[in-house]
Parts: sequence; C-alpha cells; structure tokens
Amino acid sequence: MARTRTLTNLLADVRYQADVEGLTLRHPDANLTRAINQSIQEFREMLSENGSPYYLTSSTGPGSTPVGPTSGLAYGEVTITTPTDIVRIYGVDLTVGSRVVSLQPTSFNERNDCQGYTSIPEKFFTYSTTKLGFLPAADAAYPIRIWYLPVGTDLSAGGDTFDGQVGWEEWVVFSAAVKLVTRDDYPERYGMLVAERDRIGAKILSAATKRVRAGPLKRQDFRGRHLLPRIIRVIG
Repeated sequence: MARTRTLTNLLADVRYQADVEGLTLRHPDANLTRAINQSIQEFREMLSENGSPYYLTSSTGPGSTPVGPTSGLAYGEVTITTPTDIVRIYGVDLTVGSRVVSLQPTSFNERNDCQGYTSIPEKFFTYSTTKLGFLPAADAAYPIRIWYLPVGTDLSAGGDTFDGQVGWEEWVVFSAAVKLVTRDDYPERYGMLVAERDRIGAKILSAATKRVRAGPLKRQDFRGRHLLPRIIRVIG
C-alpha cells in the first residue's frame, strides 16, 4: 500500500534519527538531500537484486537479435542505444512467432560455449551496461524486450515524494542517517543506526520479495544438446 513521503518529511526524519536537529550549518539540507537520494538509489538496487520487480520497467529499444554470431564473436551481440537510463538488466524476452520466450541469465564466462551453430537463443548475458549477448546466436531476427532497473529521479523540491509503501522510507531514513553520523565520527550512534537499518531491510525483503535470485549459475552442454538429435538421425 502506498505511503508517500515528501522530501521535507524525509529531511526531518533523518535529522531526528541522526540527532542533528538544529545543526543546519554543519548539516545543510543540500547535504542531507544528497544522502537521501543516494539511499533511495541503494534501496531500489537492493530490492531489485533480491528478486523484487517493483522498480523494474521494460523496453523494446534494443530492437531484434542479430542473425548468426556478430562479426568477430562467437555469439550474437546487441549494443543498446535506447533506453539510456539503464542501471542493470534483470530479464530478456524474445518474441518467437506468437510466443514470448524468457531467456535465462548466464555468466560472461560462457560467451564462447555455443559457437558453431544457431537456434532460438536460450540465455543472455550483459557487460559494459549496454552490451547484450545471446547464447546460442539467433537463427532469425527475434524482437527483444528487456526488463531493467532505470536510474531513479532525484528528489530536489520539498514537495517531491518517495513512495514508502508500508514503511520502506524507514530504510532510506536510517541509511541516510548512517551517512551523517559517519561524518561526525559518532561510533556508538553509528552502530545503532546500522543495526536498525539492517533489521528494517531484512523485514522489507522478507515481505516484498516473493522469490530470491537464482543460485550459482550452472554450465550447460548446449553443443551436446543440439548435436544429439543430428547424431541420432545419422545413426538411424
């Protein structure tokens, strides 16, 4: 459920938790606002990294898969020029005829495992933020849709809002407060704030994420999988 908090609200909350109320010369609003915006971005990444799609959006900007491996590479590669606000890609779908196929994420280390043949891609990997690779290389041009975390818009005016849902803003407040007391070299309060921030974070992740990220990536024998039917046909 939405629980909107304005920047003005957040500034007051951070000052209260960091015990710096009235210290506007040492901790002006501009510095607190920067800490709050940094904490909001950290929160969005934390939620996304732990399996929640709440802040994700989609785009067909990458176009279609290249046919066959990209020149000089063992896989098909797309350079993403739009959208331009990508923090990290979390999902890739291909439209294959009347079906939408979700690709599985894989590691950059597997980039050469599928050379020598083409088919409907089964996996994707990313690097350099804007590079998207497909394994195996595609046998046709399939429209691409990416699911990604966009760069967040910073709060600047007092009336700008952060949707705290059911207490999400508490993590942002305590995270920003940690940044303040770090500057003040206040170890006792630092420890208390960190502990409370982490407690709130664990509670939020438990309630907000219906799944967690997949475990360690497993290498798969794509070549064997695709060559086996051919071998069977030849033997038969």
